[in-house]
Amino acid sequence: MIVRCYISEVDVTVDLKSIFKAQSIEIEDSVEYIARGKRFFLIKAGGV
Repeated sequence: MIVRCYISEVDVTVDLKSIFKAQSIEIEDSVEYIARGKRFFLIKAGGV
C-alpha cells in the first residue's frame, strides 16, 4: 500500500509495507503514525 504522507513539511510517498516490516506502528489517533522514530501524518490512502 503506497500512501502520501506529510513529514516535516515535506510531501513524500511512503510504502507502508516497508514500515510495517521495519517496526510496528503505534496509532495515536486516526491519522497520526509513529514509525522509525519519525512522525507521519497520513494525508491520503487509496483503497483503505
